[in-house]
Amino acid sequence: MIINVPSKPSTQPEQKKASGCSGCLKALMAFAAIIVFSGIVIGFLFWQSYNWVDANTETVAVQYPGLNLIPSEDAEASRLLQLLVVAGDTGAEFDERVTPKMFNAVLLKIREAEGKNNLPPKVGEPQALFLSFAENGYAVKLTIPVQPKKPGVPAFLNAEIFFNLDIENGKFKEIEVKDVKLHGQSAPMVARLFMKQEIDKLYQRQETPENPLAAIKLLRRENDKIHLILDGRKLKEQEAKKILNRPQPEADTAREF
Repeated sequence: MIINVPSKPSTQPEQKKASGCSGCLKALMAFAAIIVFSGIVIGFLFWQSYNWVDANTETVAVQYPGLNLIPSEDAEASRLLQLLVVAGDTGAEFDERVTPKMFNAVLLKIREAEGKNNLPPKVGEPQALFLSFAENGYAVKLTIPVQPKKPGVPAFLNAEIFFNLDIENGKFKEIEVKDVKLHGQSAPMVARLFMKQEIDKLYQRQETPENPLAAIKLLRRENDKIHLILDGRKLKEQEAKKILNRPQPEADTAREF
């Protein structure tokens, strides 16, 4: 579950389940910048500094502060999610300014619509993600289940990532890792070098047709809000490519006699 305290029931009319479920997958791409960026850090955690990671593995997941949404905030989160669904389904442009609280609320609703809150956590997949502002940039807290050291004893990485991020027309204008912490300890130098290499790869990938940020026309912090503009047509194109490249089930070649 992304946030440990669930939000209050929405006062908005219930959205269509089929559209919402499909649209939620597209909506995740709306936040691809921060999610992909977090993926860099996750990759580094697992492959580059094992000793540091192993020494800072914990048996308890951090309890992040609850959202405690009032009805009007819950309705606003539902409205934003529906706009994301419409953008992915119809190609309409999404242009909104959201607070970190609304960002977290929309992510929670996406996971609720996909049913992930009721599934057991998977090793290596973020179980919780909490976004906030830090100085002139961002801070993301992540809880990631990892392979237990001892059978039956849960293991988690409780990470904090501090970074600057600015995207315009599907390309990074700025992306900088300021610090990564596990159990309050900052990443060693080898980790910083690895993250720089991974960021360089992202810069190269954004020049290809497979650019994962192509639909993001703008993602920029503006004072106390995040300004997010999405190209709905490109969201549809990305979804169409995913469907086209999806493995097809093998045809049944059995014959009747």
